[in-house]
Amino acid sequence: MNIKKIAYRIICLSILIGVLAACSKSTEKKKTQDESAIKEKFKQGFEYTWYPDGSCKSSSDQVCISLEDYKYLCLNSDGASKWANTLATASWYDHVASHLYENGGFQDNTITWRESAQTKCRLGVVVAGIYQGSSWRKMIDAGVSKFIVNSDNKIIVTNANPISY
Repeated sequence: MNIKKIAYRIICLSILIGVLAACSKSTEKKKTQDESAIKEKFKQGFEYTWYPDGSCKSSSDQVCISLEDYKYLCLNSDGASKWANTLATASWYDHVASHLYENGGFQDNTITWRESAQTKCRLGVVVAGIYQGSSWRKMIDAGVSKFIVNSDNKIIVTNANPISY
């Protein structure tokens, strides 16, 4: 290869690296701006609600949100309230899970996003313990519909209903 071709390739590669670096910085800046704008959008004192059937009605303390906002809140949730865990293990749905939860058997919960599901944001609650002389461990899958921003500016799931299969 001659020196002119090598120099040409070095110049082209340098230009390409510069363009990519500029694009990367622009994307990072836009992402930070988008996150700041979204954080400003969600305030304390409101319950942010999404129903898959679109039946949500806004009120003075309930704000109906878009699917995009629902996904953001789900993916950025910092945990679930005791009430959400209680609803997920409701006795009308699963009396064993309810008994275990009410008697200190709560072990863990996870919040996940399932793109293909009708209720896309899910709260998984794990309970374990003894029920009627037998050892139990159950994972309950519940659809999330409501979130709040708490006093620490953390996003918390406040409502989840068990999903039957």
